[in-house]
Amino acid sequence: MVKQESRIITILICSVLLLSMISIVSTGAVASDAILAQTSDYTTYFGGTGAEDATKVTFDNDGNTILIGQTTSTDLPLTSGAFQTEYGGGDWDAFIAKFSPSGALLFSSYFGGSSYEHVTWVNVDSDNNIVIAGNTYSSGLPTTPGALHVTPIGSGDGFIAKIAPNGTILYCTYFGGTGEDWIYGMEFDGNGNYMFAGWTTSSGLGTTGAYEENYQGLADGFIARVGAGGSNLQMFSYLGGPGNDRCWTMAIDSSYNYVVGGLAGDGFPISGDAHQGVQAGGTDAFIAKIDHSGSSLNFSTFLGGTDDDGTLGVDVDSHDNLLLAGYTKSDDITTLSAAQSSYAGGDYDMLVAKFNATGTAQFVTYLGGNETDRCWDVRADSDDNAVIIGRTDSYDYPAFNGLNDTKSGAYDACATKVSTDGSTFLASAFIGGSSSDIGEGIDVDNEGNVVVTGRTFSDDFPVTVGAYEEDAPGGSDVFVCHTAFISPPLPTTTPTSPTTTPAGLPGSTTLLIVGVGVAALVVLAVVCAKRR
Repeated sequence: MVKQESRIITILICSVLLLSMISIVSTGAVASDAILAQTSDYTTYFGGTGAEDATKVTFDNDGNTILIGQTTSTDLPLTSGAFQTEYGGGDWDAFIAKFSPSGALLFSSYFGGSSYEHVTWVNVDSDNNIVIAGNTYSSGLPTTPGALHVTPIGSGDGFIAKIAPNGTILYCTYFGGTGEDWIYGMEFDGNGNYMFAGWTTSSGLGTTGAYEENYQGLADGFIARVGAGGSNLQMFSYLGGPGNDRCWTMAIDSSYNYVVGGLAGDGFPISGDAHQGVQAGGTDAFIAKIDHSGSSLNFSTFLGGTDDDGTLGVDVDSHDNLLLAGYTKSDDITTLSAAQSSYAGGDYDMLVAKFNATGTAQFVTYLGGNETDRCWDVRADSDDNAVIIGRTDSYDYPAFNGLNDTKSGAYDACATKVSTDGSTFLASAFIGGSSSDIGEGIDVDNEGNVVVTGRTFSDDFPVTVGAYEEDAPGGSDVFVCHTAFISPPLPTTTPTSPTTTPAGLPGSTTLLIVGVGVAALVVLAVVCAKRR
């Protein structure tokens, strides 16, 4: 019964957490995106008896959830349409899984060769084909005729693979040079060309007319574009200086310009009107926009302090503003319109920022408590708020609303929604069981659907009744948590000044908490009745 109650509470937690269409401002007012009803949700384990790690998650055009990650399990749950039914070998194989909006497993397959795979990115094209990318040390990937590279090239290569909705491999290629190459982003332009980014130690890849034709340093970031047919490299540009520079994330704006982020050292190319033109610490976070042709740097800026900082997630909102999320060890970053203006403590805090389309900073804020807090990804929701996913060791991480404000394990996954101006954390929550949990991927669609994924070591992670996998199958597993909301345009309640509540009447925050509490009791009663 305790585990059952825990699962029920998590459904409600995800309703607030997953971002909640709830916004309690300091006055106690409820914002216009308050929840009307929850239409579907599920939380499930996914894995075998070995170890799993999630990387990214996205929605396809039909509202299905596409999940990617790594596994050591030889008994991963597979479907009849799997294109690879056996573990390939080595330290890790990649996997791809598809869940319906109600949580049914529609498709699952291994992807890997004889050595090591790490899948870093997933996207879906206009035909619902799944495109994955990452890094491999394996020979024997299922490359396709006419691909850019059908055999390995260097010490560790990037890879790109396109998989049809029915599970057939349509395209697969190695990518890179004689060094090490990682792909950390994948988008499509209006002609269906593959646009991607990453980092490399390979020289000789730059194309004529690219912004940086030549390899610069210890490791360089890069952007590239391959034709829709997959056989021709249209553009490759390095992005780096003499030090260690890496692109770890990518998005595109409405004009198909590249937006990339990662870590950068001294000498990284920075535009003249940069928000922060000088590197402040050992490595700094950065965000840069390069035009679609790959020949022009629209803008680029450092963001960091005197310690180490890095960008792990970027996204573009409906107005082409750029969102950045990452980590920082620096207590001297200059914040702007910040919900949290100072470093909270511990080894790391999260770092969240927004820049407009021309690179002017709109807000810069810390996010974290007095222990270690790390952000893994960010998405803009339908109202252009920034929604981040990560992990925290901090008991005082700014989680609130009374249902999900207690950390359960050694560290928990966490998710937070930051207002469009950066001045308010609109909703925030822990996610996890009694051991350790990491939030690694998030996606938000235009209809209020939110899905988060990550890695859990908890055997009591609060999954929902009837989930695909209700019990933890291995030592570490993937979790998937999906929630859908109906969110009507309700008028915002604006209290008069001074803000007072008439005697004998509860405030809006109290009403919300009571309402959610009643909902919890109703759900619990229904489940208990079904158990009898």
